[in-house]
Amino acid sequence: LCERATRLSRRQGLDASELGFSARFDFAQALRLGGRARDAFEEVAALLLIRERVQGEEHPHVLTTRYLEASILHDLDRCDDALAKVEALLLVYERVQRKEHPHVLGTRNLEASILHSLGRYEEALTKVDALLPIHERVQGEEHPHVLENRRLRAEILVSLADTHDARTEINALLPLQAGQSGPDHTYSLISELILLKILAQDGRRAQARERIDGLVRRLTKATGPGHRRVRQAIEFREELGKGGQ
Repeated sequence: LCERATRLSRRQGLDASELGFSARFDFAQALRLGGRARDAFEEVAALLLIRERVQGEEHPHVLTTRYLEASILHDLDRCDDALAKVEALLLVYERVQRKEHPHVLGTRNLEASILHSLGRYEEALTKVDALLPIHERVQGEEHPHVLENRRLRAEILVSLADTHDARTEINALLPLQAGQSGPDHTYSLISELILLKILAQDGRRAQARERIDGLVRRLTKATGPGHRRVRQAIEFREELGKGGQ
């Protein structure tokens, strides 16, 4: 549907209008959510060139498009490029909008997530711990973005081998995420993956192995086979296969 809207806007000469921009943005989002991150990046890069020329580099919709670009780079494991984009975007976002604007908070969460992907765990945890109380105050403790912030914190704790605090966080998160979006939503499935990693670190690898195949299937169905989280789940399954009980 998004692709058809994009093609229609082009045929009608609206590709440089807000209608055309919105259609292309939604199309890039749909490609990303469907696991086609490379195609999504090509679409959003082309959109940015036109949008910045027509609307200006600091237009709110341009900044949102830059956020999507950085997110897709992260999906593609181009984490150094993604971090550079996010750091540049934050400088503009915090000046153009207030520091506690939800878009700014979301960008700061993306920054922490990229730092985690780069293996800079302590930096990522510091960022999340500073961000979480602001996020909770601005958007509410059970807002989906706040829950994602908490999920990221649990994931970082697993990387730091702090399974006790990570387990407490994930066990509190899973019913909230399932209640909001359903147990097969991407957010819920990522939290399940974190829980299996906690089980493995706690010496309960057999239990993790029993559940990982089903989780890989559900993640693949939810996000598409090329998604970064599917790759992570498959890598974790391979690690489980190499270990003992």
